[in-house]
Amino acid sequence: MQHWELRDSIQVQRCQRVYLESWWQMAEQPQHNYSLLIALVNTDGQAVSPLTTVPTKVWIPDAYFLDARSLQVPCDAPAGEYPLVMSIYNPDTVAAQGSLPVTLPDGSPFNDYVYLTTLHVND
Repeated sequence: MQHWELRDSIQVQRCQRVYLESWWQMAEQPQHNYSLLIALVNTDGQAVSPLTTVPTKVWIPDAYFLDARSLQVPCDAPAGEYPLVMSIYNPDTVAAQGSLPVTLPDGSPFNDYVYLTTLHVND
């Protein structure tokens, strides 16, 4: 991922749709048809929003790919803070292997998701 941008405020209402853009670039054609996932997470670490995905097989090496998507804040979400996270996974192996690991710019391992920001659901 080269860049991402939340097109809305981090202050949100229940049932509100928020828009996220991210720019991606791959050095070579992926061997698998990976999917991107964005989700709001509650304090228990569980996704509370519908999972949204897009296949990477259509990406061309060295070209930039814009992934523009929206995510609806659940209408029954209690007021509070919800981290917005993104991960990449192979839908054919996600049950056995989970998401792909995330590495920091220096190459050290980090996690299996990227924290983007925290959305604040208001009453």
